[in-house]
Amino acid sequence: MDAVSNYQSQNKLPEHFDALKEGTKFTCDEDLVKQQIISILGPLGVKILVLGSGSRANSEEDTKKKFPHKRWSWECGSCEMKVRKMEDSQPGCCGFKIRFLLQDKIADQQPYLEVMEFNFPQTSNHLLVPEKARDASESKVIMSQQQLSPKKVSLIEDLGKNRVSAELARNLLSSQHGVTVSKNLLFRTMKQGRDKAWGGSETDSLVIFCAEGMKLRENSDKYGVSGKFDVATHPTSSMK
Repeated sequence: MDAVSNYQSQNKLPEHFDALKEGTKFTCDEDLVKQQIISILGPLGVKILVLGSGSRANSEEDTKKKFPHKRWSWECGSCEMKVRKMEDSQPGCCGFKIRFLLQDKIADQQPYLEVMEFNFPQTSNHLLVPEKARDASESKVIMSQQQLSPKKVSLIEDLGKNRVSAELARNLLSSQHGVTVSKNLLFRTMKQGRDKAWGGSETDSLVIFCAEGMKLRENSDKYGVSGKFDVATHPTSSMK
């Protein structure tokens, strides 16, 4: 087995690249997305991104300042060896490519950028780097709760409490707070918020339910008297 085949058999793309995988959505400016990608890939040697072939400019006046392109791809501009001149399977080939599409025609949603393709082959010379560089790349993605401020932990827990999707939570943290949180950490912290609010087991949930019920029984914030409950009824099903 040659060195490249041995490398492929024992290594997979690190988890922190999930932040760039196909289907990921970004609501922040295109330039900020580019900066985030370079911050993750920079330690591996991808310090410049260049437009790939087939890119198309955004012609919509109301969004093109924030999103200059309608569809496009970025490729590594740091390599002397260009991916177009070499096969992806060839050892030492860069092969990095990430392709985006601006989604701006979906009703009731703000425009966002969606990753349509993410290609970073195991044979890329950027992955055949010292462990120190791989660690530096991973450090750009928050993997541990200790790396988060108490305020951000509280924010993520609140997102979990309010049943926000993990995808929306990641986009919010990225676009509004400039941090990229690993998928596993995001799920764990959001679950903490749900467990605190609703209980982590049936027993915990029942205890919280009874405690909140007793508070309402003692006094209603809405009616100002004890024993009154404000129950919302669904407009079509009449369920409470």
